[in-house]
Amino acid sequence: MKALLINPPQRYYQRSLEFNSYIPIGLLSIASLARRVCEVKVLDCLIEGFAEQKSGAATLYGMPFSRIEERIREYKPDVVGITTPFCTQASLALEVAEICKKVNPAAPVVFGGPDASVRYAYFLGQAPGDFCVLGEGEYAFSDLLQSLKSGSSFEHIKGLAFKKDGRLYCNPQEPIANLDELPLPAYDLIAPEDYFRSPYFYRNRSLINERSLSMVTSRGCPNNCIFCTIHLHMGRRYRAHSPEYVFNHLQYCVDNYRVRNFHFEDDNLIYDKERFHAVLDRITGAGLKIRWDTPNGVDVTRLDLDLLKKMKKTGCRRLTIAIESGNQEILREVINKNLSIEHALRVAQWCKQLRLNLTAAYVIGFPGETLKDMRQTMELALSLYERYDVQPWLQFVAPFYGTRLFELCREKGFIPDELTEEDLACACQVWGDPLITTPDFSRQDLDSLREGYIAAKRRVSLKYYARHPFFTLGRLVKKPRYGNTPLKDIPAMLYKNL
Repeated sequence: MKALLINPPQRYYQRSLEFNSYIPIGLLSIASLARRVCEVKVLDCLIEGFAEQKSGAATLYGMPFSRIEERIREYKPDVVGITTPFCTQASLALEVAEICKKVNPAAPVVFGGPDASVRYAYFLGQAPGDFCVLGEGEYAFSDLLQSLKSGSSFEHIKGLAFKKDGRLYCNPQEPIANLDELPLPAYDLIAPEDYFRSPYFYRNRSLINERSLSMVTSRGCPNNCIFCTIHLHMGRRYRAHSPEYVFNHLQYCVDNYRVRNFHFEDDNLIYDKERFHAVLDRITGAGLKIRWDTPNGVDVTRLDLDLLKKMKKTGCRRLTIAIESGNQEILREVINKNLSIEHALRVAQWCKQLRLNLTAAYVIGFPGETLKDMRQTMELALSLYERYDVQPWLQFVAPFYGTRLFELCREKGFIPDELTEEDLACACQVWGDPLITTPDFSRQDLDSLREGYIAAKRRVSLKYYARHPFFTLGRLVKKPRYGNTPLKDIPAMLYKNL
């Protein structure tokens, strides 16, 4: 039996985030167990046969669908797994599934990933879908392959949704208790050098793009933020790889792929501070020279000066924290985030003292917020940027499917009845189009706030770049971002992104 795992093309819009290619660690982790059952191949459409196809205001990135069909015909898989990491790209996953069924109607199509975990009824309600793997997919997909291979029943498999006799069934998920049981991702099923050469590889994702890898050392988050989808995919129960496992993974990537830059993509990397201290001590004790950052952010409440010093010593190049709001009551009563703004200020001071690059994420536009509350958040973001060089990342909140925020907005009529993929792709960017309106604010109010914030941020940015000329020069010559841009257009691009 043969299984093909597909990372579909992606569509981006003018007012959404820019496209980035990345090593599909989720698929590679699934493949690491699946290949114990059958032959496995990975088709990453964002790297292999890559092309750009413009259509109106959107651009489709990745292997053309005609070529995807050819690759499926060539490989002749018995089972196809399709990853669905973003609800904004679901239609492309379904289109790939249609192609699979066209080539071989008898081959089961299995969707997996965050979006399929939340909207399994949607995916299985579409003609191409046979199964959805919910949450962590390593064991569920491997067990499904074993059942299909042997012809035995799959109805008992944890974390599996399926159709039978016209009805939809969904088995409860069972979090993997011991993550160290899992083998390392199957990096040998891809060609890492193809990723490292891509002009889109982690573009704008990090300061350290070149020859870098993402790594997830823990899963689950016990926190209770109203807008977060993590609970729906990885659960609230926090589980983590041991320090020895993490170190061995790092060393493996250094030895086999000459990678010394890592992005820790955990949802709550330092929830267990003792474990994380042990990870850092293991890196220091072995003299492993790496650089790393935290693009998804870390829990600011668990940071202290000693930990920050150790992070800097072990190669942390940029730390991201999620402050979310400049109003303590909004944090507590609306967002349900247990964070002290006063402590966040101390962290900003410590990072400035240590010369550790710091980015802070902020979110505005929640039901229950007023325009005054949002201005407080903007003022805090600009103040920390000017005083402590904390790079601000401000965005409108997006009501993603399955979250408590989505249910609240749908119940109160704060969002449109029908949401398109473009709506959601653009909604959470500060330069995009907000979706949520309440009796306290309109879309026009948010547009006005945005314009004022962008103008103020540019003024602060000019001062920042004047204080940090080498950083400014680095942005200008950074190949992944500006490498294909005519020289005359670079100043305008730089100013736009201040």
